[in-house]
Amino acid sequence: MGVALGDQGVGVAVLNASGSLEVAEHRPADAGVDGWAAALRAAVHDHGLQRCPCVAVVPRGSYQVQQLEAPAVPGEELQTAVRWRLKDVVDVPLEQAVTDIILVPPPPTRDVASMLYGIVARRRLMDEYADLVDQAGLHLAALEIREMAVRNLAALCPEQGGGIAVLAVDSDEGLLVVSREDSLYLARSLEIGGIHLRADTSQVSERLALEVQRSLDYYDSQLYGAPPSRVLLLPLTEFDESAVVGGLNAHLGASVEMLELEHWLETPDSLSSGQQQRAALAIGAALRLRARGRA
Repeated sequence: MGVALGDQGVGVAVLNASGSLEVAEHRPADAGVDGWAAALRAAVHDHGLQRCPCVAVVPRGSYQVQQLEAPAVPGEELQTAVRWRLKDVVDVPLEQAVTDIILVPPPPTRDVASMLYGIVARRRLMDEYADLVDQAGLHLAALEIREMAVRNLAALCPEQGGGIAVLAVDSDEGLLVVSREDSLYLARSLEIGGIHLRADTSQVSERLALEVQRSLDYYDSQLYGAPPSRVLLLPLTEFDESAVVGGLNAHLGASVEMLELEHWLETPDSLSSGQQQRAALAIGAALRLRARGRA
């Protein structure tokens, strides 16, 4: 199963052994360990999920992601080299931090440096999230970040030249993820979210299209050549989805459509599109377990 901790509550998703979606819900709760813990305990009780293996997506503000040039060191020294490089670009003292890396496939030409993503978070916070999951009666398999949960969702969808791009829009920011053949190539935060789109859909959609196009142009010129020919919109909050899709299509040099999870996952009729969208990050977390061959 997958869990997502967020500002508005907790997302919960369960995939069965055959990969079908059984549970997808969002439980409103106060942000913070106490609110999340109560909501998650209730979900575990209601669905009989005790001791289920779980991947938990941590809140977006609890970690930092930095795109870095890959150090020219042997593979066994990469984690250490990245950790020391992160020391100079993040505000978390290394002695209080946990770090990890996301490897990006090398570019097709040697004229462009290989890149990777370095992740850093306060150890205290990650320990709190791990304890929260354990105390809810679940077995924590891994902590996940939003970028990788969205990548897992993108991996469900057939690719069209240049990979696939997913634009996930939360309440106050967007996240653009470009992946190809299950690998993350680009992850970029955009300072436009649902609250801005609701205030002025037309004008803000145009701004959002510009930011997405800049990211795709960067992918084209600095990284890997032709960018994805389509962008899938994933709402993580409420706004006029059809109007935003129309606005993006009017201003973006790529086709934009909704990411309809029910097209790529077997789901019961009782789960609406809205339920699946609100639990999308939790579904992405659950997909990490499915990729490992676990229920």
